[in-house]
Amino acid sequence: MTDEITSKKKIDLSAKKIVAGWPSVGYDGENERVREFYAKASGTVKSRNSMFAQKKLADIFIFAMALGKNAGIKKDYNKKSDRKDTINMDYIATQPEYLWMMIAIAIEEYAGNLEIFQEPRKIIDICEQYANYGIELLMEMEGRASTSDPYIGYEEKFDELLENLKD
Repeated sequence: MTDEITSKKKIDLSAKKIVAGWPSVGYDGENERVREFYAKASGTVKSRNSMFAQKKLADIFIFAMALGKNAGIKKDYNKKSDRKDTINMDYIATQPEYLWMMIAIAIEEYAGNLEIFQEPRKIIDICEQYANYGIELLMEMEGRASTSDPYIGYEEKFDELLENLKD
């Protein structure tokens, strides 16, 4: 009897199960700078001066989302038609830390209300808004790159974040 009760209480928290049926994640496809930045990262455009060269779109999205969340600033798309669905949740499901970062941000946004799990589109919308702001920060960091030091902008931001931790 005890085994029967215990087995009924098990919940499958695997990333693939959680994202089953979730829509794709998007970015601002109408903004040429954003589109080019994602293209460089995904390998569509070869750029060895990018910290994200040859990475997946999801990697850049998560980094941008984290920067936007750290800044506490969300940014909507100019219009919904600007949103480009190209980041498949299947890849995010293979990186459970990415999925749990997205979920944690959404849960915090909803003051701990777990009902957000019933509306994956809202989770994605929140994360996209943070990433939409954070991508501007990433582009700014990359803009500081030089051939002698392609990572200077990222290093400066990292140092700034570490300083803030000390405060």
